[in-house]
Amino acid sequence: MVSGQFAWDEDIPGAELVPGKGKATPKPDLLNERLIRLWSSPQGAPKAAAAAGANAKVTMEGGKRS
Repeated sequence: MVSGQFAWDEDIPGAELVPGKGKATPKPDLLNERLIRLWSSPQGAPKAAAAAGANAKVTMEGGKRS
């Protein structure tokens, strides 16, 4: 799991949202990896492009847009 500047593992979905249900373990060393996976996913790509704003660029590479 990842949100903002925090990463963690859960033994069940929604761990610790209800007291006594599941365990959430902080994983700060995995933050960058999980953010990269999120932003490069099909769901994250449009959000990354919108966040880039005027810095977003379309280029040609090998005769294809990228």
